[in-house]
Amino acid sequence: MQAIRTIQKPTTGALTIQIPEAFINQELEIIILLPQQVSDNQDQVAEHTERYLIAQQFKGNAIYPDYPTNKYDVYEQ
Repeated sequence: MQAIRTIQKPTTGALTIQIPEAFINQELEIIILLPQQVSDNQDQVAEHTERYLIAQQFKGNAIYPDYPTNKYDVYEQ
């Protein structure tokens, strides 16, 4: 498989890509992705959101919700 990887920052809605002569008159598959660093950040946000939604399912299900926990604060000891 041959591939061309280029990172460009278009300022308009058009993008021009120079291809080698071997690619001329060939059927090409064009895939446009955001750079990896942006995609990683979105994955982290999705993971955080998923964990938040799971935590919300258990919100308010404590057996003794009014139990005082301040005497168990490890930072005060």
